[in-house]
Amino acid sequence: MYTATVSSQRRVTLPKAFLDAMKVKPGDKLAVELIGQEIVLQKVTNISDLAGCLNKYAIYPIPTDEEIDKAKTEWLLQNYKVDTLDDVKD
Repeated sequence: MYTATVSSQRRVTLPKAFLDAMKVKPGDKLAVELIGQEIVLQKVTNISDLAGCLNKYAIYPIPTDEEIDKAKTEWLLQNYKVDTLDDVKD
């Protein structure tokens, strides 16, 4: 087990052996998650890997695709003052 010290700027230097084992190099991104009292780090190989990682922390319900489509339709109908979407030109 390694011990790391938290600096006055709340930074932690990770042991080189850990970074080497994870093949992490300067500039790489790490996803950070708190599970109970443990901090878990995962190497992010692509920014799209982060998609949705914060969903569980949302303080509002995440709308479904159907709810989004309905809201867009209502907005178009209201703002273009038409009776149907067929009346809206691209």
